[in-house]
Amino acid sequence: MNLRSILRQYVYTQNTIRYRVEWARLVEAWNRIPHPVENLFDGGAGSGEYCRRLMALGYTRKVNCIEF
Repeated sequence: MNLRSILRQYVYTQNTIRYRVEWARLVEAWNRIPHPVENLFDGGAGSGEYCRRLMALGYTRKVNCIEF
């Protein structure tokens, strides 16, 4: 566990709160479709955190991400 992971557990910012709420909703949605999905596109991927998580959990095999 790195310092950033530890801080996310105890320090809440606008982004960490948003990620906690959004991530739970995304997992609910992903659990309703058959997976793994062959290819996922994430437009506006930000840091790519969701893409990494989805791949690690086996929801998709390949991800194409873009962030302006």
